[in-house]
Amino acid sequence: MTLKPVFIYDADGFFDHQSSAQPDPMGGGYLMPPNSTDVEPNIDDGCFARWNGKEWVSVAMPATAADCVKLGAVSHYTHTPHDERLRQLFQVLTEGSETHRIERGEDLSWKVVEIPEKTPEEKHREQVESRIAELKGKLADSDYVVIKIAEGEASAEEYAEVLANRKLWREEINRLQKELEEL
Repeated sequence: MTLKPVFIYDADGFFDHQSSAQPDPMGGGYLMPPNSTDVEPNIDDGCFARWNGKEWVSVAMPATAADCVKLGAVSHYTHTPHDERLRQLFQVLTEGSETHRIERGEDLSWKVVEIPEKTPEEKHREQVESRIAELKGKLADSDYVVIKIAEGEASAEEYAEVLANRKLWREEINRLQKELEEL
């Protein structure tokens, strides 16, 4: 029995894997598996091979997160080489991105979306929160002074400038926290 190589494609026409077709015992050719062709794909680097009903065409893989947005959703449940590669590319191309992220649908599908630009209010809130964190860091870095004074190892006069700064930092933190509440 002579088997014939055939090339299987997924529901969207993308090359999946190579298989074999056996001769038709009734004569007249081979028993072709569903979604298959005997035309061998020529897969270019950086491309997917897609069967269009007559021939294999090259479809460029996404190279940027913006390219991924154009592709739409990819099922979480399909395990075709095409869909698995797309999910990998979605992760790689959005990793650390400030402009794009992966969103998961209710059906767990994957898609890349553009992160909307922050509003002026959101930007202001981030600045205020950042300043509060900076001031709290300064307080934490100077806590040793308060401890030394409390334990009698130093006097308030020795650290008058640090204590004055700590008071200013706490006042600014209180003011900024109140501002956050009003935003």
